[in-house]
Amino acid sequence: MSRSETVQKRRPARLKLSILLPLLLLGALSGVLLARLEDTGAIQIRPGAVVVAASLGLFLQILVHEAGHVLAGLGSGLRLVTMAVGPLRYESGRGLRWRRSPLLGFAYLMPPAGMALPQITASFRRMVMGGPAAGFAFSVLCAGLALASPDHEFRTFWWVTALLGAVINLLSVVPMVGGGLLNDGARYRRLRPGAPQAGAEAALIALIAAARAQRPRDWPAELMAAALQPHDAPTFDASARSLAAAQAIDTGDLERAAELQRQASELIGGLAPALRASFTAEEVYLSALRGQASEARAHFDRLPRNALMSQVMRLRVEAAVLLAEGRRDEAQAALNRARLDLTSPLASRGIEAAWLDELEARLGVPV
Repeated sequence: MSRSETVQKRRPARLKLSILLPLLLLGALSGVLLARLEDTGAIQIRPGAVVVAASLGLFLQILVHEAGHVLAGLGSGLRLVTMAVGPLRYESGRGLRWRRSPLLGFAYLMPPAGMALPQITASFRRMVMGGPAAGFAFSVLCAGLALASPDHEFRTFWWVTALLGAVINLLSVVPMVGGGLLNDGARYRRLRPGAPQAGAEAALIALIAAARAQRPRDWPAELMAAALQPHDAPTFDASARSLAAAQAIDTGDLERAAELQRQASELIGGLAPALRASFTAEEVYLSALRGQASEARAHFDRLPRNALMSQVMRLRVEAAVLLAEGRRDEAQAALNRARLDLTSPLASRGIEAAWLDELEARLGVPV
């Protein structure tokens, strides 16, 4: 095995480690603190009670954390697109849904039309820190309830919830980056006043949220121009170019889309395959739209399956490849399956719904 192959095989492990390390720290710190509380007689650790308390307490802490992001964003003039805690998700205009998710929680907000970039940047800055602020405040409240509770079971629940919140939000505010993924502290550092990339970062966050609600050709041109300014981080520069390529595809400028995708591909060459998969999928999609069936098929067959790429994206790309090959019935079957996955928490619904319609129009299916 060559050295390059060895490095390639190790990268997914690094990605998994970057995701698992905060969870391991959370468990270790919570365990140490609970043991100290038991030594003082504040709680009596019973495995069953602790497991129940940890499960419910974790849900409550994530709910409060994400609600903090949402309330801070709404208070700063942003509009809620979607918010999720575990399998429970709220979508603006669609209400509450229950859908299994690989993510513990998330919230996407976008600026209203006409909001100036400096105001957008300040709004996202407050939104980002709203989550940890709410989480720490809730942890203090839980600690107070634990001290006031005469019942050992309730006291255990409130202490466990307080400690989980303290650790979760501490890990959230200490800047950490892994595999191109940022926590709240790292995001705030990029948005902080005076940061050279703050405007580009805010525009990129806004466009990622817009991708869940609007088709690319409707995204504000000024946000796209701002997002394409240097981010001083290859992953974010590549993400901005990938979004610009999506907009170019949606307006019919396939040559510009190809150039933007080429630039994005050069920027992400050192990323783990799991993080490159979505970029590669869009390259395959563009090749299929341009009628390059053999090239699209060759790359699609090598496209890895991973938890970071939505199934609806993969099925949409597969349908485009099948359509380029003239396999219309199989393309329609892939589109039908993709429609069923549009509610996935990983799906950028604004892009996917519009492009599924476009492919069905090519097949002659009334939309």
